[in-house]
Amino acid sequence: IVQCKSNGNRAMWVKVPVDKSYLIPVVFKHGFTYHHAEGNHAMLLKWLPDNVECKVPPYASHQIGVAGIVVNEEENKVLVVQDRQKKPIWKFPGGLSDEGEDIGHTAEREVFEETGIKSEFQSIVLFRQQHKMRSAFNKSDIFVVCRMKPLTSDIILCDDEIAACQWMPINELLVHSDTTPLIKLGAKLVMYGMKYGHEHFDVTATKMRSWVDPTQTFKLYHKPL
Repeated sequence: IVQCKSNGNRAMWVKVPVDKSYLIPVVFKHGFTYHHAEGNHAMLLKWLPDNVECKVPPYASHQIGVAGIVVNEEENKVLVVQDRQKKPIWKFPGGLSDEGEDIGHTAEREVFEETGIKSEFQSIVLFRQQHKMRSAFNKSDIFVVCRMKPLTSDIILCDDEIAACQWMPINELLVHSDTTPLIKLGAKLVMYGMKYGHEHFDVTATKMRSWVDPTQTFKLYHKPL
């Protein structure tokens, strides 16, 4: 610790594997605290400057949920589901994004897992940010709703998660009592896009190469130019 301070380091880290977890109380006695734990190890942090607020950001402050509005534009219908374990409201199929998974891929995967429908990501329609979510261990939640193009139409629902699934007329969903304002807003935006053009609200993805690490690529989401 003395050496790190003399070197001008501002933070000191200790990675403790699970088979050495008996050392954690010893490390705590030297002023370290938990920063995060993952898999088979814990990361402990000590902020070194005296009388300076810790500048190390907290770990994993948000989780990402993604839903897909799968739209059959020829029949003016959308794919909706009711969860088996939650309040039976009609909503768009979706779930949490896996680590390292793009938003569009999450939407495609979740739609298929819950309904058996293959679909293709088109754009982001809207997203919601909510804090202190009980289901996210009181962390924040970002919920992204995507517009999807159906590639198949035959429903094969997941019995473990889904109680009901159907292609519902958009007009029916807009006046349904067993849904939420967010779902209705998503349906309204899609209906508006079908009438006047999706480019009015679409946020699409462009794959770009990182200028920080040229070996990496990322998805940049923006309205089309």
